[in-house]
Amino acid sequence: GITLTRGGMPCTVTSTPPVELEGDEAPARLVVELDYACADTTAGLTLHDATVFPTDARHESFVRHRFGTGEETRVLRVGRQDADLGEPASLPSLAWQFVIEGVDHLLTGYDHLLFLLSLLLTSGETAKNAGRRKALRDIGIVVTAFTLGHSITLFAAALGWVLLPTRLVESVIAGSIVVVAVLNIIRPEERREMPYLALFFGLIHGFGFSGVLSELGLPARARVLSLLSFNVGIELAQLACVAIAIFPLEWLARQKGYRNWVVRGGSVVIAILASFWMFERITGRG
Repeated sequence: GITLTRGGMPCTVTSTPPVELEGDEAPARLVVELDYACADTTAGLTLHDATVFPTDARHESFVRHRFGTGEETRVLRVGRQDADLGEPASLPSLAWQFVIEGVDHLLTGYDHLLFLLSLLLTSGETAKNAGRRKALRDIGIVVTAFTLGHSITLFAAALGWVLLPTRLVESVIAGSIVVVAVLNIIRPEERREMPYLALFFGLIHGFGFSGVLSELGLPARARVLSLLSFNVGIELAQLACVAIAIFPLEWLARQKGYRNWVVRGGSVVIAILASFWMFERITGRG
């Protein structure tokens, strides 16, 4: 299912027998070497992956392309299953690629989204009582604190300055959701500590965000640009979530029982789900 074409013409391929390797913190990996022979030597090369996508819409393929001056990684997803193997991407194209990866990582990272939702749940009441502007300002302070926290550790981890075990990071991320959800249950009206909590747990979430960068790999020629672009993508996705969430939360706050059914009830569900994730991650079952 992995094909290589040059100028639209398919290349012939031979493969080695599969070799099974043990990963550091992952299940065993299966390695197969493919050797392609292409007739035309002038046209560009295009790789197409059709191996897993027909049966798994969430599948991702990482294509690491080595050049004489370094390497770049492309991520293939459903509908975007081609990778052009030509010259290194231009800096604007590279920056845009990492912006997209940042957006995708936040929007598909259910634990990060649930943490953000936990921080936002009580904002509907603020919007109802003090106005949407006040609610957005309060949310902005919390999200900015979260951004500051995860930006610090995202850069530190991605550049290799500080490294933490993946299981520990993922377990604490799940625990952070439980903490905020429990506070919503017992003290939904008290929000003064939320910016500090968002800053503290943002430091942990930054290590989680850096995980995808370790898979992508930072291009040596544009490490800082790639990091900044990835972070911009995360922030754009966060701001979009906030902008979308404030309207239904404000409407719900005008209905009877918002604090008990939406804030407390929703937080109970979130806490149970996050506790399950935390148990899975601590025990290595997740």
